[in-house]
Formats: sequence, C-alpha cells, structure tokens
Amino acid sequence: MLAVALVASLFWLVHEVRDRDSADGVTVSDRDAAMIAARGYIEAASNFGPKDLDEQNLLTAYRDRVSPLVSTSYKEQFEQQLANVTPLAVQGFGTSTTVDRAGVVEISDDRAKVLVGGETARSLADKTEEPTGYTLEIWLVKSGGTWLVDRAPCNVAQDPECTAVTEAPAEVETPGDPSAAPSDEGSKRPKEGQQ
Repeated sequence: MLAVALVASLFWLVHEVRDRDSADGVTVSDRDAAMIAARGYIEAASNFGPKDLDEQNLLTAYRDRVSPLVSTSYKEQFEQQLANVTPLAVQGFGTSTTVDRAGVVEISDDRAKVLVGGETARSLADKTEEPTGYTLEIWLVKSGGTWLVDRAPCNVAQDPECTAVTEAPAEVETPGDPSAAPSDEGSKRPKEGQQ
C-alpha cells in the first residue's frame, strides 16, 4: 500500500512540474538541456593543459572545444582569457575538473541560470594540488535552439554577491578563464608572469 502511495505521489509531482513548466513556456527538456550545456561548458573549459597546445604553442584544441559552447557576446571575453592563459599552458600549467552536480536556478524561453559544482585541481609540471570544491553560477542564452554560455561564470563561494550581478563582472575566478580554476577555498588565480 505504501508503495502505491509513493508511486501516486511521484506521478502527481512529475505532472505538476510539467504543467507548471508548460504554463511558463518552459519544458522539462529545456531544463535538462540547460543543465547539460552548463555541465558541458565546465567540463570543456576547466580541463586544459599543455596537452592542448599545438606546434605553435597555441591552445588550438582548447579553443576548438570551448568556442562552440559560448555565445557571440561572450566570445570576445573568452578569446582574451585564452590569450592570457596560453603562456601558462606553455609553462606547464593546467587544470583538471569534475562536475558532480548541476541545477537550474532560473529559466525562461531564452535565458537560464544554472549552478554547477564539483572539484578541481590545478597542476604545474608534475605537481598537482589537492582537489578543492567549487560552485559556479552559469548564465546561458538560447540561440538557434541551443543553450550557450553567455558570460563568464561566477564562483559563488568566492563572490556571494554574484547572484545579484546583472552584467558580467570584470574580474571573476572562472573556468572560462582556465588559469582561474574555481575553488571554495578562495585560491588566487596564478598570474601570467605575475600578470
């Protein structure tokens, strides 16, 4: 009897969420797609290192992996971040990041805010730091039916005010800038030759 009640409750909850989402013009698949896009961006942008360098010591593989995941309005900032971290990769710097949770905070027909969390570790040559936890706020925009990251992610642990930001902050610790691997312990970004 308890099992029947649990199944009925779950069925009711799923239909209530679907009905509410449909009334807002947002479907469960929109939510899933936004979460998948945010996770994919963090996995692509926060895992990089010397292995991504080509013969000209450019992060070509990294650019090819991340560029399709960002919006037109974020592309210029991403390219600047890429230019800043390329010398670090040449010196042997890299990051390794896992994603173990994601959730949609806000969503509309064409915009979404997703929180993504997990662990990341920075390395230099053969030395790797202990992984630390992170939680990032990712803003996405839907373009041509695809969710794209629309601004530099904000590290919630380092900047609790980031949820109130309406424009992209000028300086944030983000995996969009891989030299700034996210961390709940407030680690500072390595600087390009003390950049």
